[in-house]
Amino acid sequence: ELNKLNQSVPFQLPQLPSLRPSKSKTATTKTISVYELSNRFLKTKTEAGYPNKILSGYQDTHNLLLEVAGDRSIDSISHQDARDFIQVLKRLPVNRAKSYPQWSVKRLLQLEHRQLLSHQTILKHTERVSALFNWAINQGYISENVFRGKLEAINSKS
Repeated sequence: ELNKLNQSVPFQLPQLPSLRPSKSKTATTKTISVYELSNRFLKTKTEAGYPNKILSGYQDTHNLLLEVAGDRSIDSISHQDARDFIQVLKRLPVNRAKSYPQWSVKRLLQLEHRQLLSHQTILKHTERVSALFNWAINQGYISENVFRGKLEAINSKS
């Protein structure tokens, strides 16, 4: 009986998806906004028991990114956007939140400041945004961290 069945139905290979790579790895990934990514990131860090000081540092940096890049889809943020973000950081004054609490980043950039953010502070903000984008990669939201390697630490052993 089994042999009769096998002879009457020819064997067919299952239909396989095309193996051609898509134009963008994010094309098949559900993307989210910068704001939503920040909320999800901070929620997981809070649940993991991160101290409030660390969380507020991330929040401050994410807010800066939102103000500079806008609340848009994370997969629309380009390498140029990352470079522009760092250039903005290089023009911000020290203690902006304390000295200019109501001022927008755009307004702050219009002024000449005697004391700008240190390289270490700029690096810290860049590393926080890079951590956010690495997390987004791990969650499957994007395939590339455009902030990785955009700012190097200064070698103090000169």
